[in-house]
Amino acid sequence: KAIYKPGDNTAPALYQYIYIYKDHLGNNRLSYTLDPESERIKILEENHYYPFGLKHNAYVPIRKDVKYQEQLVEKKEIKQIAPEEGKFKYKYNGKEWQDELGLNTYDYQWRDYDAAIARFNNIDRFAEKYHSLTPYHFTANNPMFFREIAGDSLTDNAQKWDNNLRTEMNKRINSYDNKISKIKNKLKNGKISQKRANKRINKLTSKRDQLDKRFEEVRSELTRLKNSSQWYDFREIKPVEMENGNIKEGELTFDSKNNYVVINSVSDLSVVAHEFKHAFQFDMGNIGLKGSGKGYGFVSIGTFPEKEANQRAKLFGSSTVSPLYTGSKYNQPRNTMEAQYFSSKFNVILRFNNKTYLPR
Repeated sequence: KAIYKPGDNTAPALYQYIYIYKDHLGNNRLSYTLDPESERIKILEENHYYPFGLKHNAYVPIRKDVKYQEQLVEKKEIKQIAPEEGKFKYKYNGKEWQDELGLNTYDYQWRDYDAAIARFNNIDRFAEKYHSLTPYHFTANNPMFFREIAGDSLTDNAQKWDNNLRTEMNKRINSYDNKISKIKNKLKNGKISQKRANKRINKLTSKRDQLDKRFEEVRSELTRLKNSSQWYDFREIKPVEMENGNIKEGELTFDSKNNYVVINSVSDLSVVAHEFKHAFQFDMGNIGLKGSGKGYGFVSIGTFPEKEANQRAKLFGSSTVSPLYTGSKYNQPRNTMEAQYFSSKFNVILRFNNKTYLPR
């Protein structure tokens, strides 16, 4: 944190180093720094919270200074925190506490949260994800299980596999860059001719660009799911042998309790990519989810969803092909009334114009 002299913000700034101890929910429970006079670590603030973020006022144990280990920090880089300028504002869930003019709310980027009433002061921009909850709710009224972050539409489990897919794509693109770099080094050291180097570099660059173009489509689809108004979850499953002898390694289902579209998959990255493709198809309104409980299947809406998903799995290393879809099929709804009609008539959960429709 930069500190300027009172009344003069043009002079060179001194810097405060404030260290934070967080709990498993991201709450800043303890903030401390170095007291340059006593050469001890000084506790600035200790916080304890009720589940919804209201701070305990009475439960603060006696503070004990911890002996400062001089080799860890250079004293000259740290300025003693003065009470009027050093109050650390980041607290519950690591969010900034706003007490200006008696506001007393937490800044959650998109909205301000009032821990005294366990409600946001503004309507949730993704309110349609939670049909059974008030648009002012906080963590679906369950702060022990959920966290409010910034309005993303992938759960932690889905985000993990989103990251895994992106990491694999970057790894494969980097492998081409490394090969090109090695050829350039050989050329520089005179171990390969210019003509041969150019030929190999052009060939590798062409392959790299073609692959990156395909990966860019994947990145775009993952970003759409992340920014969707529909929540997507991921749950790892074990392979299941079907009655027809086929092995089921993944499927989309719908969690009606939380209004999640669930990407169920084994941990194989190619299968995960296959099922994320189906999630994207659902978000675009190209497939709908039919059935209930564990019996969900999908219905095609004028496309060939399994063929596209097989191509996506192949891109990530799969050598197996899922059977092409042969089930029910219907046309794209033309308006919201028709979308709700199709959903109810065919008992299908579907997307239309960035909104999810459930059977009534």
